[in-house]
Amino acid sequence: MPMTLSTPAFPSPSVTFGHQGRVCIVTGGAQGIGEACVRRFAAEGTKPVIVDVDDIRGQALAQELGALYVRCDVGDKTQVDALVRQALSAYGRIDMLVNNAGIFRAADFLDVTEADFEGKPGYGQF
Repeated sequence: MPMTLSTPAFPSPSVTFGHQGRVCIVTGGAQGIGEACVRRFAAEGTKPVIVDVDDIRGQALAQELGALYVRCDVGDKTQVDALVRQALSAYGRIDMLVNNAGIFRAADFLDVTEADFEGKPGYGQF
């Protein structure tokens, strides 16, 4: 069947992906894309673990969704180890990871150096 303008290009929100009951860690989960992931997973019956350094947004989202919030700088291995322990203690397992945390540097494009793109050691290497 050919796609027409009335044919949705993406699955409708009613489509689920079989995540019911699974535990998902979402780094950078307190806002933006991470928050959207957390909300979608929660709507599908997943037990999201919201990981961020923004306590106000993270705790508010966790309270709203009945999720677990863990403050964690994912560039710090000690904090990541503690995060894993907390998630395992709360849920007994970890099924999925959305590795979304990052560092933002507000600067003009021409002022950004290669070192800025490298970021803090550990980010993107969870």
